[in-house]
Amino acid sequence: MTASDSACEISKTEFPEGKVTIQVENKGSKVTELYVLFPDDRIVGEREDIGPSIKASVTAEIKAGDYEFVCKPGMKGDGIRTKAKATRSSGEKRSPEFR
Repeated sequence: MTASDSACEISKTEFPEGKVTIQVENKGSKVTELYVLFPDDRIVGEREDIGPSIKASVTAEIKAGDYEFVCKPGMKGDGIRTKAKATRSSGEKRSPEFR
């Protein structure tokens, strides 16, 4: 994933459910934040204080469904939203609390 002062770009808009690690690089000039949100804006995972030219990651347990990735340049406002979808995996064991 690439964050900038005006964009929040993800390399895949569809991925399998389970433990997901999102790598983000801030190519903008402002400190940014990255949020992974359920459709109702509940936070699944987040990473704050990603400075310019910094690479960071966030790991989250993702179940099948729709999500939004949000970058917040300058750590203000509603951020830049990008939609993504997690698909049901076949046979992978997951933590019971995420079913």
